Formats: sequence, structure tokens, C-alpha cells
Amino acid sequence: MPADPITNLSAAHQQSVLDALTEGVFTVDQHFRVTSMNRAAEIMTGVDRREAHGRPCRELFRADCCDGPCALAESLRTGEAVQGLRPPRPIS
Repeated sequence: MPADPITNLSAAHQQSVLDALTEGVFTVDQHFRVTSMNRAAEIMTGVDRREAHGRPCRELFRADCCDGPCALAESLRTGEAVQGLRPPRPIS
């Protein structure tokens, strides 16, 4: 796989770094469909990343922020990192 021109890391290396994190990390497209996730996110959701790809993040994570202020929506809207929103809690 070609290296990312900014980080100079291959996609496989980037995924290895993300998989080493204990926090769940995922990315979405402009329609809030999952485009990638790390191993911790797989464990949190119980869904394999290949199965998660293309599914709405709301469907996978079922977090309380899906019905209120969404940091992902704000970040996609502004192109900036969002701080100050409380972390989402899964809805049981």
C-alpha cells in the first residue's frame, strides 16, 4: 500500500497504530457512514470493522449524543476539532 504523503505511513501501519489504542476510534463520511474503525471500536460495538463499513455510526454506537449535539456533525460542518462536548454514553 502506498504511504500517506503527510504522515509517510502506509495504511497498514496507520491501522496498526490505531489498533494499539484502547479507546474506540472510528471515522465517518459526510453522511455519517463508518469508513474505518479500530479494534477497540470493534470490541465496543461487537461488530467487525468490515461489517461496520458503510453503516450509519448511530446504528453501531447507539450513543445518547445521536439525539443531541454531535461532535462529528459539528466537526464535519466546520472542518475544525470540537472540544467541550461531553463524551457520548451508549444507550442500553
